[in-house]
Amino acid sequence: MRQGWDPRSLFILALVFFVLPSLLRGGVSRPSNEVIVASLLSAVIAVSVHEFMHAWSAYLLGDDTAYRMNRVTLNPISHFDPLGAIGFILIALGYNSVAWGKPVPVNFNRLRGDFRQRKLASLIVAGCAPLSNVVMAVITAGIYGLLLRGDRDLGFTGTFLERFIVLNMVLAAFNLIPLPPLDGYRILTGLLPSFWFPTMARLEQFGLFLPLLLIWVDGRLKLGIYAELVGPGLDLITRLVNYVFRLAL
Repeated sequence: MRQGWDPRSLFILALVFFVLPSLLRGGVSRPSNEVIVASLLSAVIAVSVHEFMHAWSAYLLGDDTAYRMNRVTLNPISHFDPLGAIGFILIALGYNSVAWGKPVPVNFNRLRGDFRQRKLASLIVAGCAPLSNVVMAVITAGIYGLLLRGDRDLGFTGTFLERFIVLNMVLAAFNLIPLPPLDGYRILTGLLPSFWFPTMARLEQFGLFLPLLLIWVDGRLKLGIYAELVGPGLDLITRLVNYVFRLAL
């Protein structure tokens, strides 16, 4: 997610569309402190790595925009928007909400090569971040399986590993939705013929409002569109994670 949206407006819409209805229905069931801490720690790591991969890959492919803004780092402070971080806190507390990391700026014209090579570079920059979440989920599933040998009680460690696996899976699948400014949209743009590029680029002005509107409308009308967009990717990732987990047990 890189540009074309106002975090303040987005945060207000998230509160109105998702948090307020939960409050009007009488609140939510608050998770245990252990689950809250595990969820927040998982978000800090998963989002930091996700955004770092955008910035690092762009730098390697010729665009130093994010590098000059100190985004080629794993320091969470560099990758979290304050309002987006509040969204993660609300989710950890059990509310339906929307959360996001600070968008990594990528200048398409600074990427190395001709137009076709820059399209491929943009696809790589977009794809490597959700891929990093899949890799983290798979590796963590293997570690979790190994630790569970002998029917051990892992306590907080087990809770954290479970939350970390699930968050990375969902983060990867959600970001593969082909709507701006999500990574799936940029991957699609990189795969389409070049004459589609200007038309697709115009959609970026709507930013994260499009996915937010889709989730809200789909939830109210029960259309199943969101599930159809997220489901295939999430199912594939789940199968891979479960395979590694069972292999490690």
